[in-house]
Amino acid sequence: MDFVIFHKSAAFCIWAMVVICTNRAHAVDVYWKGNSHSWRVNGQWSPSGEPKAADNVFINTGSGTITLSAGEVASSLNVSASGWTLSGGTLQLDSTGTINVDNGLGTPMTFTIDSSLVGTGVNIYKTGNDTLVLTGANSYTGTTIVGTGILNIQNSLALGTTAGGTTVSNGGELQLQGGITVAGESLNLYGTGVTGSALKNVSGNNSFNGPVVLSGDTTVSSDSGLLTFDPLAGTAFSGAYGLTIGGVGDITINDPIADLSSLTKTGTGTLTLNGINTYTGVTNVTQGTLILNGSLSGSINLTGGTIGGTGNFGDFTLNPGATLSPGNSGAAGKLNVANTTFLGGNYNLDIFGTSAGTT
Repeated sequence: MDFVIFHKSAAFCIWAMVVICTNRAHAVDVYWKGNSHSWRVNGQWSPSGEPKAADNVFINTGSGTITLSAGEVASSLNVSASGWTLSGGTLQLDSTGTINVDNGLGTPMTFTIDSSLVGTGVNIYKTGNDTLVLTGANSYTGTTIVGTGILNIQNSLALGTTAGGTTVSNGGELQLQGGITVAGESLNLYGTGVTGSALKNVSGNNSFNGPVVLSGDTTVSSDSGLLTFDPLAGTAFSGAYGLTIGGVGDITINDPIADLSSLTKTGTGTLTLNGINTYTGVTNVTQGTLILNGSLSGSINLTGGTIGGTGNFGDFTLNPGATLSPGNSGAAGKLNVANTTFLGGNYNLDIFGTSAGTT
C-alpha cells in the first residue's frame, strides 16, 4: 500500500490529497487464497494484487489449477499444499529461482508446473523434502539444481536449455518419466537420492543423452522400462567414485565409462554396456544380468546374477550362485576373458547346428 501526499501552503489555505493504490514498490510475501483461478486476478492473492518480480509466492492451502498468462513473474515459489498445478503461460523467477516444495509433515506431496519456466540467466533451485514435477517445455538458461527432495521431469525440455547443465546434490533425486529424451544436457550426480537413487527411471523408455559426472559415490536405477545413456560425444559416465546400477527395470549405456573406482550391478534388471570402457576398478555383479558387448579394462566379480554378451574384459571370477552365459538373448556369442577363476556357479553353453559336430 503506497501513500502519495501532495501538500501546499499559502497565506490563506492549506490542503492535502492522499492517493491510495495497490502497486507494491517493495518485495513482500504473497499468499494464494486456495481457489482454482487465474494468477492475474488480484483478489486471489493476499495482500491483493498479482505477484511482482521481487515477491515470494506461497501456496499453502487448497488444491487445484492456477492458470498463468504470458509474462508472469515472482522471486520464488514456496508450496506446502499438495495437488496444485500451474498451467499455461510463462513464469520467470529471479536469478536464484528457488522452488521449495515441502509440507513439513513428512508425508509425500507433489506440486506440478505445466507452465513454461523462462528467463536468461535464471537458475532453478529445487529445495524442500517433497516432489516437484515439471511437465512443460522450459527455456530458462541457467543451471538446474536439485538440492533436496525429488525433481520429476516428464518433458524432454523440462531442464531448460543445455547452457547451464543440471546438478543433483547429495539428498536430491532426479526422476525421468513418460518416454522422454534429454539431449545434450550435462549432469552432475552425487548420492543415493530420496528413494535410493540420485537418478531414477520411473516408467517408460527414457534417454539421457548428455555426459554424467559423479561428484561422489552414486546410485542410478530403473524402476521399470528402459533408461538409455547415449551422449552426443565423449563419455557417458566419469568421476573417480563408485557407481551402483540397480532396479528391476533395465539400463543401457552405449558410450564409454571412465575413471570409476568401481561399478556395482544390483537389482533384477539388465545392465547393458556397449562402450569401450576405460575405468580400471572392479565390476561387481550381485543381482540381475550384465550384458557386456563392449569392453572393460578392469576385472569382473560375479557373486550373483548372470553375465552375457560378446565383449572383452580382464580377470573374471565366477562364484557360487552366479551364471556365465555368453551371447545375447539366446543368440550364440563369445565373451573374451583374460583370466578366469571358477569358484562355483553355472556355465550356460549355447550350441547351434543341424547335426553333430556342427555349430
